[in-house]
Amino acid sequence: MVAHPKTCAHIALITVVLSLLLPAPVAWVAAASLRPFDEDPTAPLVPFWTYSPKDETETGAQFGAAVGFAGDLDGNGHTDILIGAPLAAYAGSRQGLVYLFCASTASAPLPDLPNAILSGGQQGSSFGAAVGAAGDVDDDGFDDLVIGAERWNPGDLSQAGAAFVY
Repeated sequence: MVAHPKTCAHIALITVVLSLLLPAPVAWVAAASLRPFDEDPTAPLVPFWTYSPKDETETGAQFGAAVGFAGDLDGNGHTDILIGAPLAAYAGSRQGLVYLFCASTASAPLPDLPNAILSGGQQGSSFGAAVGAAGDVDDDGFDDLVIGAERWNPGDLSQAGAAFVY
């Protein structure tokens, strides 16, 4: 069921901005709370959550290249999110990283730091180029997630790609 927009006081909106023009790596994800349509439509949106990995990544990591809902991975009734950084370095190589943020309550929607950071494990694989919810694939009662690595090299194939379900 979809509620009429005037009855919705808040609509969750995920916005990702990546700026390569600044000297320091600056990337953030912001979730904004929209007002009902009968309020001032010219008032600016104010994010209620922002995360910037600028202290954890290097220039060119492409944090925010992929953003998606992860379902409810921890089973607490709140939707979790994934943020991909397909060119992020880990263990000395640009293999890609995915940041998982698990929402805990409605009053504190997302944590200040990621709950988990997943690594691709293969140099240049672009792990995190695509992220998303997979439903409960393994039937364990918890939502699963899927992560794409568009340049994964399986065996003798060069940049054939791969998708990983967790």
